[in-house]
Amino acid sequence: MSKFFFSIFIILLGISAQAQTLVNIGSLELSVPEFLWAYNKGNALGKPSGKNDIRSYLNMYINFKLKVIDAEAMGLDKKKSFIDEISSYRTRLAERFLLEREVSDKLVLEAYSRSLKLINASHILILCSSNASPADTLVAYQKISRIKKLSDAGQDFEELATQFSEELGASEVKGLLGDFTVFEMSYPFESTAYNTPKGEVSQITRTRFGYHLIKVNDVKDNPGQIEIAHILISTKPADADKESQAKAVEIYKQLLQGANFELMARQFSDDTFTSETGGVLQIMNFGKSDKKLEAAAFALNKPGEISAPVYTPYGWHIIKLIRKIPIPPLQLVKTQLVNRVAADERSLLGEDYFIERLKKQNNFYEDNSLKNKHEVLMEKLASADKNGEDLLFSINKEKVVLNDFLKFLVLHKTDGQSPEYVYKQFVKMKLIAHEDQHLEEKYADFKYLLNEYREGTLLFNVSEIKIWNHTPSDSVKLMRFYNSRSAFYSWKERADTRIYMVNSVGELEVLKGMQKHNMGDEGILKEMNKSNPINLIINSGKFERGTNPFLDRAKWESNLDSEVKIGNAIALVKISRILPPVRKSISEVQDVLLTDYEKYLEEEWLKDLKAKYPITINQAQLRKINR
Repeated sequence: MSKFFFSIFIILLGISAQAQTLVNIGSLELSVPEFLWAYNKGNALGKPSGKNDIRSYLNMYINFKLKVIDAEAMGLDKKKSFIDEISSYRTRLAERFLLEREVSDKLVLEAYSRSLKLINASHILILCSSNASPADTLVAYQKISRIKKLSDAGQDFEELATQFSEELGASEVKGLLGDFTVFEMSYPFESTAYNTPKGEVSQITRTRFGYHLIKVNDVKDNPGQIEIAHILISTKPADADKESQAKAVEIYKQLLQGANFELMARQFSDDTFTSETGGVLQIMNFGKSDKKLEAAAFALNKPGEISAPVYTPYGWHIIKLIRKIPIPPLQLVKTQLVNRVAADERSLLGEDYFIERLKKQNNFYEDNSLKNKHEVLMEKLASADKNGEDLLFSINKEKVVLNDFLKFLVLHKTDGQSPEYVYKQFVKMKLIAHEDQHLEEKYADFKYLLNEYREGTLLFNVSEIKIWNHTPSDSVKLMRFYNSRSAFYSWKERADTRIYMVNSVGELEVLKGMQKHNMGDEGILKEMNKSNPINLIINSGKFERGTNPFLDRAKWESNLDSEVKIGNAIALVKISRILPPVRKSISEVQDVLLTDYEKYLEEEWLKDLKAKYPITINQAQLRKINR
């Protein structure tokens, strides 16, 4: 190559590299692909996108990179604990990454498609374990075949299940399984159910439990999950149902009039497991709860909507919808599906495909004499002292010899396993190990994920040194910061008040009468709530404007009582004194003060870093990605 053409080549190479650089931070070059990977990953998690958002995200990313550069300048990336942590993470990440490639896209897509539907089915089981003798297997198969003939002849499936099914409890439920979706049954059973039309009986299906006949009763869309809160009024044997129902109805009325659901749940719900958290239940899957409770919950449409009281064997429930969670798009649940497929028996279908793909991608060559001729291998092993360097196979010209296989045999127990199986496992191990060594160069996603964790760990470690370790101990500087920002840590005008909420004008008069007779709040509550536990609710404290609707409508004067009506609710607001604006004590603002001080330290740190490491943004590249 002439000097002229070599010079042109170098210039073009420089232009290409420069064109891919989005930002220079000191000596660090941030590439367009790296930034877009981070940005797009953020958007996949639901962050907004747009022209302004890209610039905003770039500014945040530059700040992030500045801190990482500082961490490296401090030598934090050279510490043994850090190196060990990243090495451990790479091992875990590689396992997950290889797993995703081992599980075929076809199986993941199949699982996702099935998750969109619910199957309601009944079945008949004839028990036969997977290691049953041929004679026992034949007996079981003949039995299920006779039942299949009866079903095909038109005999009622429920009657057949009651009479013949060997599943425990099948006669009581007539073989009914109820609703299920993907991963809830063995894979052969699931596949048969999803491939059998509604209303029909399947062909005979074999699982590890035995032989099955499956009748698909219904197929419907899977509504996904739901999160609700409830107030439970339990029905005790000594109570009349009407009393519990009346109490539930009264609470429901109060909720419709604006009573706070969380507070009502804390005060009145008999569900001791959820009352302290405002009645919030665990996220529910359709078909896994009481049918009446489920029907009422899924019938709610808008978050915050409340159901009328619903009766179940537990008592009366008032249900509040928090959110409905539809089946997410495939891209958001793919990793989860990959893990579930890998842990499931269906994963065995993808393993052979994965190994064959690795062989093709990595120029796998095998000694022809070993292909399906493992007696040759056994002969070689018998004379390994002479043939130890004989080639077994190569992966991208990396040779694997007989001695390598011998080492594998020493390290791995192979008792009772055929030579063919052991050799196949050895080949698989070598192919996967080779793939593991080249993940960063083959897959940009892997490289960026590993670097994301590396830099995220450095960010945490350096932030601990620069910010978090300062705030609790640096009391003098913290107090100085607090004193310099006193205007930010002050109470506005407040009313020291007690608010008595009742249901009617009549109850308000009863309340005022009791107060005239100097009856205390505890006695008044006990007396007025004898017939109904929510006739009277009392709130007390020091409140700013805008924190309580009844107080906002009252006249703000010391030693003044006001009667306030909002809708059907009535309250007596008793203001004992008006408190002027005052500075909050440091104990009252400790949490927000620490947060503000950490933010201040971070801002000062970034100022120093930006002065130390000049930042140059390639505006042409930014315009290209910001179109």
